Amino acid sequence: MASKNSKHIHKYYKSYGPDGRTFLWTCPNCQHHMPKHYEHTLNGRLTECWGHNKDCLKQFPLDERALAMDKPLCLSCDDSVLNLSSSIENLEQFAEFLKDKEK
Repeated sequence: MASKNSKHIHKYYKSYGPDGRTFLWTCPNCQHHMPKHYEHTLNGRLTECWGHNKDCLKQFPLDERALAMDKPLCLSCDDSVLNLSSSIENLEQFAEFLKDKEK
């Protein structure tokens, strides 16, 4: 467990209470926690990725996208961002196809 004076990047996750609705943002390696009503203060704080790739220990700032997750993921590990990026690319290619077809 980290000492009170040690500096480290927290690896935040949502820890749900017995009612299954209320939660704290907690860090598994120390006693630091943030109640839900302080969630707005986490925006911009660094956290470590909980990525699918166990080797991903990327540190990134929390944002609304990440705060919506129980275990925040960096952009590289977030499948929804990858899928959205792929969809946008497909739409751009389709738009180009339609432009060429009109000529």
